[in-house]
Amino acid sequence: MPPPLNIYFLFHSTANMEIQIQLSKKILLALIKILMLIEQKQVGSKGMFYVDGDEGILAEMTYTIPSPDRMIIEHTEVNDELKGQNVGYQLVHAAVEYVRKHNIKIIPLCPFANAVFKKKPEYADVLYT
Repeated sequence: MPPPLNIYFLFHSTANMEIQIQLSKKILLALIKILMLIEQKQVGSKGMFYVDGDEGILAEMTYTIPSPDRMIIEHTEVNDELKGQNVGYQLVHAAVEYVRKHNIKIIPLCPFANAVFKKKPEYADVLYT
């Protein structure tokens, strides 16, 4: 069994507490997956929120911007390696946060994204009606 990795966290507060946690490589990799980075790129009116891996894109949600105040979510796809880890929800959440900052409304044509919006009433403010 490999030795644990030492991870140090320093909390900047009035108490300035320092906590040391030892993690195995397996646990560290699981945490990385949970805390994965959702990236965004857009060229013209087409864009995507995605998770990049060593061998390419592991998850993506594609969209178009047909007008300055609307985003159409077209498709969401998650690699089998990441299924069951709520990555699709994280992609939709990233889009919701983006449109809130830019005063845009979403039209979720993608069946997965549409299902997420039905399950998450807290996203109703960004739906195009």
